[in-house]
Amino acid sequence: MNHFLIDSIRNRNLWIIFPGLLAGLALSSCATMQSAVPARSDITIPKIDSTRALEPSKAESFNVREAVSVTLEGAIETALLNNPRLQAIYARFEGLSLRNPQVSSLPDPKINYSQFVEGVQTRTGEQEFIIGVSQTLPWFGELRLQGEIADRKARQALEEYRLAMLDIRKQVSEAVYRLNYEKAAMELAEEDRATLEQSLEVASALYATAQRSREAVLKAQTELARVENELTGYPARIAALESELSSLLHDDRRIDILDSFPETDRWLSGIGLNALIEAAKQERPEMRHIELDREIADLEYELARKDDYPDVTLGVNYIGIGNSPTNPVDEGDDAWNIGIGINIPIPNARRKAAKRIAHTMQAEAEYRKLAQEDQIEKEIASILPELEALQQQQSILQTNLIPLAQETFEAGRISYESGRASFLDLLDAQRTYIKVRADLLKVQRDHRLAAVRLERAIGGVIADPRNEEEPS
Repeated sequence: MNHFLIDSIRNRNLWIIFPGLLAGLALSSCATMQSAVPARSDITIPKIDSTRALEPSKAESFNVREAVSVTLEGAIETALLNNPRLQAIYARFEGLSLRNPQVSSLPDPKINYSQFVEGVQTRTGEQEFIIGVSQTLPWFGELRLQGEIADRKARQALEEYRLAMLDIRKQVSEAVYRLNYEKAAMELAEEDRATLEQSLEVASALYATAQRSREAVLKAQTELARVENELTGYPARIAALESELSSLLHDDRRIDILDSFPETDRWLSGIGLNALIEAAKQERPEMRHIELDREIADLEYELARKDDYPDVTLGVNYIGIGNSPTNPVDEGDDAWNIGIGINIPIPNARRKAAKRIAHTMQAEAEYRKLAQEDQIEKEIASILPELEALQQQQSILQTNLIPLAQETFEAGRISYESGRASFLDLLDAQRTYIKVRADLLKVQRDHRLAAVRLERAIGGVIADPRNEEEPS
């Protein structure tokens, strides 16, 4: 093939060469042709066939599952370990961490070989071929800047990993606290039912001996039916939350959380609004990601300025010389040469656009930083008063309302059994006692959920001052 091409060039058979070149260009253009972009109207959401039944083995697994007991922190650790999205982000971080040597290394050297179709005659012989090696050297600092940009992008992936960790922690904590609330509320409703059943027995006995009217019995039966109806909704909600928690942990077993509502006073110990906002501006992964965006924009601008300077190419060539024309037996002396070349950095649209793009990236990072800071201030300023109010409500319920309601209920029960109070008085005292305890459960749940949102708004776990070692 090579001899055919050389002979064609020598014989000036251009009608053979040009069609081949045109065909090669056509094939290369077809290979790099971009695929058709669908119109927005052609992009639809897939429809899922909901009539297909689950496989029996999978359907049975929802009803009978192995149970495992863990703490809240253990559940969060399991979720962080098993979450595939988190694993994907970490794999991306590992890949980006390896980009520095890739982008900061010199380009590969080139070996060039030229074969003369018709040799160039010299005094010592005919030039037959040229073989050489060359190396391009970018302008000072370009490779370093490319490596620093790669490092910043890897650090951004690390911040994305931390952000995903915070989101997973928030999701697991919220699911745990809602699940604990439903379980505690169901236990309270079951206790309410047991108390009503006992009251119904007393009312029925007094009615049988004509000491009380039938109204008390009917009222007790009505309240008991109401509680029974309330209890029917808990299993479904608990099963849904358990399934959600198992999905977050990527564990098919049923998860039982050991600690229901941990101590909550630590969330406000010595913490002020301004301190939380400043901590969030320092610790939020979103803020660090934006700061790295700004650093990348600065490096991109510096790299664009470096592109105004030429790259240098150094080369060494070896020229093969054939036999001498005057003395065919005598082979000519081969020659060497050393060359240097530079590109001409013309101030064209490409170089100007690179600088303008870097400037817009810098401005974008600054505006996004201001917007993120405003969002942080609004989030924390709205959560902290809510958290303080819930803390006060919890304290009032635990120290005042619940003891008073319990004492009132016990006194009402004694008065009813001795005939000094009506059944409605006893029922009102019982309703008040149960409602106050239910209010405490709701306040504890809402307090924990608000605390979880505050942690997410800050971008980290608030340390408990009581666990810190006192200075000696």
